[in-house]
Amino acid sequence: MKKIPFTGFDCFFLALEKHDKYKGTSGNTCRYVFDFDGYFAVNELQILLEDNQLVDFLCSLRYTKNLFRSPYWYVGSRLKIEVHEINSDEYIPRQILNQKVSLDRIPLSFDLIQRSNGTTSFIFSWHHILMDGYGAVLFLKQLFSNTEPKLDALSSKEISTYNFDAFLKATKAKFFIDKTSKGLLSGVTPKRVFKKVDQRVSIISFSKDETQLIDEFSYAAGAMYGRTAFLMACSARAVQTILGIRNEKVTNFWIPVPRDNRKKGGYGPILGNILSFLFYRLRKTELNSIKEAVSAINKQMVSQIKMNIPMYYNHLMNFMKWLPLNIYYYLIKRGGTNSIAGFLFTVAPDHPSELMKIFDKNVVNAVNLPSNTYPPGLTFSYINFNGCLQLMILYYEQVISEHEFKVVEQHLKQELLTGKEYNYE
Repeated sequence: MKKIPFTGFDCFFLALEKHDKYKGTSGNTCRYVFDFDGYFAVNELQILLEDNQLVDFLCSLRYTKNLFRSPYWYVGSRLKIEVHEINSDEYIPRQILNQKVSLDRIPLSFDLIQRSNGTTSFIFSWHHILMDGYGAVLFLKQLFSNTEPKLDALSSKEISTYNFDAFLKATKAKFFIDKTSKGLLSGVTPKRVFKKVDQRVSIISFSKDETQLIDEFSYAAGAMYGRTAFLMACSARAVQTILGIRNEKVTNFWIPVPRDNRKKGGYGPILGNILSFLFYRLRKTELNSIKEAVSAINKQMVSQIKMNIPMYYNHLMNFMKWLPLNIYYYLIKRGGTNSIAGFLFTVAPDHPSELMKIFDKNVVNAVNLPSNTYPPGLTFSYINFNGCLQLMILYYEQVISEHEFKVVEQHLKQELLTGKEYNYE
């Protein structure tokens, strides 16, 4: 494979590199964190990485772009990757949280955090352009399996279609996005944009019994196809509460939500962002209650799937990847606004059963942390680990204060675990 073209969504995240201009942001860096119940020797992981064909390939990738061609990966010389060992009791030590994975060198990194209580955390970080969260899970499954790496599942074999029919579909997606994002929109980001920000990550873990309760309340609220609509509704209402505390006017939220485009049960593709999006506009009147919000999300989800918006949006992304990045970035921001969304929301792939034990060591917890773009600077991400729901809240202190975060936490815990609306007093 001499050249591997970027997917349309790889180019989307490449354009977001222009959004990443504020000191302290994580930019396009994603992380997967494993917690072990004992000591994990750094040399074990180092040997595994040095002997792995997938790691060798990914560490050899470089990308190129010029004005007249879409970006693509090519294979260069392999750069040596090292596992960094840190002694810390912080969940994610500050030097890692503030470290961006760069495309200029190796687009992935590995850290081992040794805790004073004898436990260990393993953190895999990667640049979002390299792979999405679903691809990262596939990569980790192959990395820690005893089978030969499946290099044939590395990259997408799909060929972008450029004809009049594809152009019409792309146009329909563009009109739909323009319509759903038109007009006044609310967001959590303060009007003042800070040149330096400080990020935080908080994990709220629910037990199996609590997760079962959340599923029951999701069903009672009318959520279709799992609990996603319920989780989104409660998250949006929590942001609405924060804006109410600030005495800011709440109009509508516009929320793009990623969805995996891979075939279920497949081994790949690992490389690239094999995604599409659903777009939700939640009006103030629809946020009056959990059920109203869930109903609105359900209707929009079904409507967009019937209209083939995710597929049409793929066509749009394939055409847009030929645009100069400055124009692309302008379009992403909906004509020059600061934020790309009111807040960010995603549901990560379930932590796989194949990764419950690594090197004969039990994995006691794991989370998949998406990139947290600023602005907006607030991301809600949910994941299932061993039958237990976990909520990752990624935010910047300049976006959410300590008091406001506590309100968000209280709001979500009450609505998720009781199904009853939270009222701030």
